[in-house]
Amino acid sequence: MAEAFFNKLSKKNKSFSAGIYTNEHKGKKLSNIGKKVVKCMANVGYNISNRSPKQIKHEMIKTADKIIIMANKKLLPDYLRDSDKVTYWNVKDPKQKSYNFHVKIRNKIKSLVKKLIKEMG
Repeated sequence: MAEAFFNKLSKKNKSFSAGIYTNEHKGKKLSNIGKKVVKCMANVGYNISNRSPKQIKHEMIKTADKIIIMANKKLLPDYLRDSDKVTYWNVKDPKQKSYNFHVKIRNKIKSLVKKLIKEMG
């Protein structure tokens, strides 16, 4: 969600999303594994159905200017947890939650993305 919002709303920067435990979904499209996410994004004009989860890699951290984390710090690899590029957002994981909960999380993420873009200038 954050990647889609950021890349559409930012005029100067680009983002990409990656997760810490995505190997179980390797090669799968969001339309097959995240139906509620796809639906709630489609309802605000974003088609993310053909996107696939990506596994975060150490090289990604090296090239990133800023890293936004929405996962539990305890689950992160050391190279990520210890990076001075990291900002943590307190966003609950909507996995296994209702569609309405997904919508609330989507709206929160969009608000945080807008704030981030404003801060970045």
